[in-house]
Amino acid sequence: MSLITEAIKEKAAICKRCIVQRMRGSAGQYLDDKLKMAGRGVFDRDTAKMMNKFSRIVVENAAKVACNTCPNRKYFEKIYGMSPYEYYAKNRGRIKNN
Repeated sequence: MSLITEAIKEKAAICKRCIVQRMRGSAGQYLDDKLKMAGRGVFDRDTAKMMNKFSRIVVENAAKVACNTCPNRKYFEKIYGMSPYEYYAKNRGRIKNN
């Protein structure tokens, strides 16, 4: 196990408070709400579902890119043993435990 200092803990805490992960959660909730209204607006239900699916892919990949380029990622991995993207996905039930 690697040595975890106060500086590493502080940098991991910065990563844990990341606005990208909060936006990712908010966007997912927004898309869920929009899916309930599918078919009542300009697009029919199938088109709205398809657009919702692609919007989720864009949000997830944007969050993944932001996490992969974050300078605090390595400190987060030292403490939690996984990348921030995987950590937040696991906590939301998107990655199943083996």
